[in-house]
Amino acid sequence: MATFRITVRKHQKRRDGKFPISIRLTHKSKIAYMPTGYYAQQSDLTRTFELKNPVYCKSLNGQIEEYEKIVLGLGRNVDRYDVHGLAEYLHKATSVGDSGIDFVKFARAVIADMEKKGMKQPDTYRYAINNLEKFLKAKNIDCLMTSDINSAFLKEYEETIPGVRAPSQYMSIVRALFNIARDKYNDEEGGVVMIPNDPFRKYKVPAEPVARKRGVESDSIRKIFAYTPTGVRDEIAKDVFFLSFCSVGTNAIDLYNCKPLSNGYFEYEREKTRERRKDSAYIKIRVEPEVLPLIEKYADETGERAFNFYKRYADVRTFRTAVNKGLKIIGKEVGIDSLQFYAARHSWAGIARNECGIPKSEIHEYLNHVDPDLKITDLYLQKDWLPLAEANRKVIDKVLKKDG
Repeated sequence: MATFRITVRKHQKRRDGKFPISIRLTHKSKIAYMPTGYYAQQSDLTRTFELKNPVYCKSLNGQIEEYEKIVLGLGRNVDRYDVHGLAEYLHKATSVGDSGIDFVKFARAVIADMEKKGMKQPDTYRYAINNLEKFLKAKNIDCLMTSDINSAFLKEYEETIPGVRAPSQYMSIVRALFNIARDKYNDEEGGVVMIPNDPFRKYKVPAEPVARKRGVESDSIRKIFAYTPTGVRDEIAKDVFFLSFCSVGTNAIDLYNCKPLSNGYFEYEREKTRERRKDSAYIKIRVEPEVLPLIEKYADETGERAFNFYKRYADVRTFRTAVNKGLKIIGKEVGIDSLQFYAARHSWAGIARNECGIPKSEIHEYLNHVDPDLKITDLYLQKDWLPLAEANRKVIDKVLKKDG
């Protein structure tokens, strides 16, 4: 049975002379210390470092009683947790009330975490939450709890979102964030459900209109490759675009974080889909001769990563923005409207399908998209990366006119 005790440890004395007060949790003969947010002065303690301040004692004993009720409610499920897991669960259980959690506050924390990881989505997620807050403000809603989100609320909010693509994008983001919250606070197998409602079982996110084609054909790619840069910005943009295209449309974040080459291959877990694939979206791309000069040009001298982009740009967001600004210059000069970095990936796929005759299913696999059909046995089989290398070679040869 889990037990609790108010604890003050001598060695944790702060510079101001105060000591943090913890609740010591003992479970399965292991100990974890749970912070309380309270700090004791020497006068609040006995000679044996027991807490004697009556105000603190009353409050913390009440906290312990709440913990004990929660543990009692878990029944046999408490044995599913080790001591640190139980401490985390108790923290969640006491921070989530009957109304659930503050959805917007939770969403902001998720977005901040995305930014720390250098992920691509934060800006779009932030726009969606900003729009949601604007809607809440118009309705005089100060705090949106997860329990307040139902299908009627979602439909009402959707109808206020302007634009053609935004309703689908923003509602998809709200759904994603709501599911992240459910995943974090719910453990259905253990009988622990802190966010019981699931409004997206009834509410359906509107379909997104067919997007404008972002890829370009081989003739346009040749114009980009033939372009002569006039400055550093468009030079780097051209080089990075070339690197991406000749590496099966590798994303900016993966070029930015890519580890040094291994036996003539780029090896990485695709950031965008690694959390949604059982194989962590691992991919192995053969380095083609055309990109070797650029690998040398942008080599990370420390050997920590393949390229020194992380030294040139503070984060991947800054890197991506700089590349797109350079591509805008190039696009204007070669006659390609709204040229952006992601066109390298879309163009690789389009040329592979339409000009090289590579089957759509194979392109899907080569681009490392989410694969819901990935079988457990696939994880144990050593993958043959030669077909990907041959397909990439075929696309490069088509653009560089080496295919005869």
